[in-house]
Order: sequence, then C-alpha cells, then structure tokens
Amino acid sequence: MHYKYLLLCNDSKTGQEVWDYTWDIQIRELLRQLMGRLSGAVETWGEFQRKEIGYFLYDGESPTASPSLGPSLDGIDKVFSNFKGCLRKLQDLEKELRGDRPPT
Repeated sequence: MHYKYLLLCNDSKTGQEVWDYTWDIQIRELLRQLMGRLSGAVETWGEFQRKEIGYFLYDGESPTASPSLGPSLDGIDKVFSNFKGCLRKLQDLEKELRGDRPPT
C-alpha cells in the first residue's frame, strides 16, 4: 500500500511536516509488512519443530543415522532465534513510531 499526499502550500515548515508525516506512514507500513512476513516464517519454523521435524530425526524406533543432521538443525534453529530477536526489535521500533513508548 502506498500513501501519497499533495501539499499546495508555500510554507516550508508545513511542507517538511507533511513530508515527515508521509515518511512515517510509509515506514510504519513497511515495518508492518516486514514484521508480518518475519512473524510468519518464525511461526512456520516453530510449527515444523513441534509437528514435522520428527520425520527427519527418527527412522522408526531409532534416531536417523545422518551425523550432519543435528548440527544443521541447530544452525537453522539459531537463525530463527535471531529472527525472533529481530522481530522484537522491529516491534519496538513500530511502537516507538506510533508513539506508544518513549525512544530508548
């Protein structure tokens, strides 16, 4: 979604305020989109871990023989943990832009 505003005014201060307001709306919309996609990816990984990962870890009654699987999954889990941290930071930034909390 794109927001465009046209200001017909000779006052440079008013023009800057409208520019700042437009920028703020655009940034908050981008943040919402990014947070939605990042949140979806994090939730999908969590769901995969809870329900589907067992197919890759176990072969019948015994653990899968592939020695590289564990470190690979640990690496992927670490990436998604970092994603969760980034998501929290983006949520804090979005709250700050909305004025819900003072800047840190």
